[in-house]
This record gives sequence, C-alpha cells and structure tokens, in this order.
Amino acid sequence: MKKKLLVLLMALVCAFACAFAFASCDDGKDGTGGDGQNNEQTGGNEGTGGDEGTDGNEGTGGNGGSGEQKAEVAYTLSEDGNSYVVTKGTFTSGELEILDKYEGKSVTAIADNAFKDCSALTKVTLPSTVTQIGEYAFMGTAIKSVNLKYVRTVGKGAFKNCTSLEFFTYGPYLENISDEMFYGCTSLMNRIAFDNFGSAMAKPKIASIGVSAFENCTALSGGFAPEGLTAIKEAAFRGSGITSITIRQTVTSIGAQAFKNCAKLTSVDFQLTGGWKAGETDVAEQISMESIAAQYLTTTYADVAWTKS
Repeated sequence: MKKKLLVLLMALVCAFACAFAFASCDDGKDGTGGDGQNNEQTGGNEGTGGDEGTDGNEGTGGNGGSGEQKAEVAYTLSEDGNSYVVTKGTFTSGELEILDKYEGKSVTAIADNAFKDCSALTKVTLPSTVTQIGEYAFMGTAIKSVNLKYVRTVGKGAFKNCTSLEFFTYGPYLENISDEMFYGCTSLMNRIAFDNFGSAMAKPKIASIGVSAFENCTALSGGFAPEGLTAIKEAAFRGSGITSITIRQTVTSIGAQAFKNCAKLTSVDFQLTGGWKAGETDVAEQISMESIAAQYLTTTYADVAWTKS
C-alpha cells in the first residue's frame, strides 16, 4: 500500500513539473517578440537611399538649383585618373558654368560632342583649369560668346554652325585655330580679342588657321591674322564677309581657296612680298599692290596653293 502511494505521489510531481516546463517555453516566445520586433525597427534597406546619388562620374554642372534642375553635366574620370572630363550635358535653361573641380580633382577638358546640338545653351563659362575642348563639343549651340583665354587646344568643328556666336576671346596659350572651328558662324563679327593677362610680354601663340576655320562667316569683316601666324590653310576664309586682311611676314603658306568667294575682300596687305608664288607663278611683284593681291587671292589664283620661299 505504501509503495502504491509513493508511486502515485511521484507521478503527480512529474506531471506538475512537465506542465511548468511547457508554460515557461510559451511565455518566452510571447514576451520577447523575437526577430519580428528587430526587423520592424531597422526597416532593412528602406529609407537609407542606398546607391542613389553616389555615382562619382556625374554632376549637376553647378547651376542646377534645389528645385527644378536647369542643367545636368556628366563628369568622367580621365584615363590617367588625375582629372575629370566633361562628357555630356542636357539643359532646360540657357546658361552653364563648368566646375573647376569635381570630387577634389581638376576639370581639364570638354569631350568630343559633349554639348553638340544643345540648342538651349546660350552661355558657357569655362574655368581656368579647362585647357582642351574636343571635336564638335559646342557645335550647333546658341552661345553668343566664348572665352578661350586659358585653352590650349580646340578640336575640329568645336563651334561649327553656332549661328548666334558674335565674338570670342583667346589667350597666349591657344596653339591653333582648328579645322572648321567657326565654320558657318554667320553672326561672328570682327570682335576677336586677345587677352594678354595685363602683360605686354604675352604674345599670341597661334601658328595656323585651319581648313575652313572661318568659312561662311558672312558677318566677319576683318581678316584674322594674329602675330606669329605661319599658315593659312585651305578654304580658311572662303565665302566670308572680310573686306581686308594683313598677311604677316611670318606667314609662309596660304592654302587653295583660302579666300575664294570673298566678294567683299578688296585689300590684302602682304607685309613681305618677296618669294611668294601662286602655284608655279611668281607673284611677288604684283601683290605689292593691295587691290591686285586681293584679286589674285579671290579669283585669279584662288584655286591654287600659295607658298613663300
């Protein structure tokens, strides 16, 4: 009998112990909230912005406001990794100021075709760090003036068909007027200024005027021939509105058709006439007269190259 009571008591104790254990597990799950509470508070990736706005190669060009963005410019790291190049731009407004630095590195160049046919672009400001402008970079834009006083090289057709362009400024660094640089700039007038940075010692560095550089610049009245110029290439001023030009003594070659169809050109002043030939014809004596020189360059010997020995 005693044994039966002992077994019964032990059974009751085991039953209470099991019941308490199960109750404890259930309370643990309900009370802590487990992982559900942590995920709800952190929100995972929501609201952190992730990768948005972190692209290191793109910028706003410095003139897009916090509201409506007026201009968006892409800045791409150069191949050597030392500077940035402006590679493209889009606009809803007419003015753009290129940054001098992007992500701590200088902006040194405008890429080929960067702003080609951006007809809304009416003004661009280049920083002193930009020394190179690529081919057709601003072709077909509506810019009215351009300051190139820090620029060294300009690619072919960089300002081609900019029909609103009226004048430009250059400095002592520009090496050449490139091929087709101002082709078809029908508003370009005789307002080409040299900026010597206030130093009389600073001189133009332009060695040549490229093929068709000023072709069809019908508003241009004065021929552009800076000090130190050595070559005027083919069709350089063809069809332009120039009325006179001085051929400096440093010039040794004039390309075929350089002044063809310049109907208003009546005076060409050769600073040094000796040694000049139009094709195989010696014209040194005749071109001492400015009107005859103009006739020879525009019609009589317009289709041949001129050289000075």
